[in-house]
Amino acid sequence: MFRLQFPPGMLIMNLIRKDSGKVTVFGSNNIENEEEIKSLIGFVYDKPNFYDDLKLNDLKKIIGSKYITV
Repeated sequence: MFRLQFPPGMLIMNLIRKDSGKVTVFGSNNIENEEEIKSLIGFVYDKPNFYDDLKLNDLKKIIGSKYITV
């Protein structure tokens, strides 16, 4: 297991867009196969930056919308 720091981790998860080049995870393009890749890996923010008044259910909707469930 290894840890990726900004920007590579953010690039892999498509939280920021790259200027050039190609990112592959397990041989798959991270843009074309975003949902598949996100179902295979996890991502934990080093420094969460959430609004103080954000409720847990709202956060769950925001983050959960980026992942597919099986």
